[in-house]
Amino acid sequence: MIADKTGNPVLIDPQPSAAHVLNLDTLTWEISAEKQTELFAQQKEGLLNKLADKADQLKNSLLAGYPQTEIESFYRQEKEALAWQADHNTPTPMLSQIARVRGVPLEMLIEKVIEKSAQFAVAIGIIIGQRQAFEDRLLALKTPDDLIALEQEIEQWQFQTN
Repeated sequence: MIADKTGNPVLIDPQPSAAHVLNLDTLTWEISAEKQTELFAQQKEGLLNKLADKADQLKNSLLAGYPQTEIESFYRQEKEALAWQADHNTPTPMLSQIARVRGVPLEMLIEKVIEKSAQFAVAIGIIIGQRQAFEDRLLALKTPDDLIALEQEIEQWQFQTN
């Protein structure tokens, strides 16, 4: 509540954002062009962070069911598998132990590792490409309405092959 020019109390809406300033002549909240530009840039940056988080969520959904220890071994498994594929005399300490303990032939395990690695690379490539396409659109936005529309699209973004 605030007093108008005649001293009468007037109920005003809450301040919409820290960037808004009360116009004492009209008793309305206004935002300068400079503040609008600054606020829009902050909103774009915030959406860029949400976009990165969403990409991480999608990647994590692909890894659901794998323990962290196994996830951390993927690079090593792929490296050993590709090296063995190029030269069957290459030592494969991790894969040899996995195959031995599981009771499966090393060759079969190596095929599976390479196959899953390729599938994961494709899936991650899709997620990265989609995230970068959203980022390109985000950086080109000119209006808050466009930002809101893109934010809704990002919130609904799900992993899908193109």
